[in-house]
Amino acid sequence: MERTHPTQYYTAAWYGANIAYAYDWINGEGLIFVILGTVSREFWVYNTVKGTWERLADVPVPLHRAAALETGYSPRTDRSFIGVYLLPADATGSTPGTFWRYDYEIIPRLQGPGPNSGWVQLLSYGPSEDNDSICELTYSTKDTSMYAYLGARLYKQYKIKTKEWISREAFDPPPSRGCALATLGVVGIERIPHYDTLIYLLRGCKTNDFCDYRLSKETWRSTPADPPRWKVYFSSDLAFGRLKKGEEVKVGMWAFPEWYSREFGFFWPYGSDIESGGQGSSSESKNPIKIFQRREKKCVKFKSPNSSFRLEIYDNLGKLIYQTDVPKEALWNYGELGSGIYYYRIRGEHLWQNGKLVIQK
Repeated sequence: MERTHPTQYYTAAWYGANIAYAYDWINGEGLIFVILGTVSREFWVYNTVKGTWERLADVPVPLHRAAALETGYSPRTDRSFIGVYLLPADATGSTPGTFWRYDYEIIPRLQGPGPNSGWVQLLSYGPSEDNDSICELTYSTKDTSMYAYLGARLYKQYKIKTKEWISREAFDPPPSRGCALATLGVVGIERIPHYDTLIYLLRGCKTNDFCDYRLSKETWRSTPADPPRWKVYFSSDLAFGRLKKGEEVKVGMWAFPEWYSREFGFFWPYGSDIESGGQGSSSESKNPIKIFQRREKKCVKFKSPNSSFRLEIYDNLGKLIYQTDVPKEALWNYGELGSGIYYYRIRGEHLWQNGKLVIQK
């Protein structure tokens, strides 16, 4: 299985290189999107199941040393898309503050992007004094937004559905080079049930400061009573994940302070396991949606134990053909549609389920 990048040594990753993960729920494959940084505008995706690379359309603008990449919701609803958001960190120049999204179309059984994939320029956030050295981006499913540090004192929210930037309170003292930003409970563009209420920040600036931004209150706070023993100087990263200790599984944030350091840390905010998430029982997540196909009535019934959800149905080309929001139960009448394979996607406050439907008449 080939895992090294297929470019030559002179186009290897450099300052501004970044990766972002997303799950292709139709084909059941993990995708890692990659930019190479200041040395190249090449844009790649790595399929973690097939072990293959695919070159996508090049980034439309030059990348700077603090470029940020993150996956999130794509507002295109005609088909199934993964949105890959890019901040080139171009603080200076003729078009400062540009913001981009690459729509990666998912088509069943197809490796690589569908024909409707491509780059879209979004609303600029404007100039920033030190955006070329501080630029961090993270996705929140709670409010379908991107949160970004666009300089030491410029913290903003980009609302994907309304296409607008909103200034938010920045952490004080401000972050510096080496800072990192990530959302609790978000893996790619999906939310783990019970989480996604906190955004974490490693402040950098030769400190061990670790803080969180509470989405419900829109305020910052310093997080652990016992901070990390290491300090962040020029680089760091944060990632949501889990840690297994014996029979106990905790969820929280993995922190990696420096490229030359052999130390890393794990912080869990609730002191409870992955099932409860510190917010009570998660019995709903253990009991998936029950599905009943009634051929004589040409319909499929989706029933939740006790939770509302959104149901989306896609055809075998990845086109959205039906969607609805229901309290507990949905009935999809496929009527005159032909026999074949269809895909369903269910999302709710405590529900996350994908699957395949085989319709036979």
